[in-house]
Amino acid sequence: MPATFYWITWMVVIIACFFANTYIRPRLYIFLCLSMCLYNVPFIQETDYIFVQTGFFLLFGIYFWNRTRRKKWEHAWLLLSSIGYSAVWIIHIIHPVWAVFPGISLLLAGVVFSLRLVIRDLEGRIGLWIFMNAGGSLLSYYVFSLYTEEGLVESGNMMTLTMKGLFILFIIYGVERMKQSINKKKRSLRKKGSAFV
Repeated sequence: MPATFYWITWMVVIIACFFANTYIRPRLYIFLCLSMCLYNVPFIQETDYIFVQTGFFLLFGIYFWNRTRRKKWEHAWLLLSSIGYSAVWIIHIIHPVWAVFPGISLLLAGVVFSLRLVIRDLEGRIGLWIFMNAGGSLLSYYVFSLYTEEGLVESGNMMTLTMKGLFILFIIYGVERMKQSINKKKRSLRKKGSAFV
């Protein structure tokens, strides 16, 4: 699992280098580097590990979310998405057969794509995705702790899923930016009167 996390995180770094705006890059690189450092820390106790990692992700999720001004009702997406993530995560832990379902990657891509329909800016999507994963994991941990089964929630899985979502998010954003630049070039060539090749 650590190899998958680090590989996906480095892919997010590379894609962000090409597609993310210059004002987002430094903050995103700090988040990605710190999350790579926090993935496997030997001096943190096993019981505190989930609180350190999810707390770190919650802070950065709120930070990216609050970078732009939002309407009051938009903040409800943080809570609703965390509850939804928690429900799906609990079902996944109780019935692990869903992990081998062939459409799970498509479902992940669909959820990340639906963020595009709800939130317009990239920082908001990043913040919502990070907060949703961390908040949902924390809620799942709380629910399982009521039944003294808190060991079922692993923060490493949450971190890997977060990076997979960021990877898909940046691919979708990169395709959007390329489409915009191609359309912009087409419009400028039409104004000049030449054909687009």
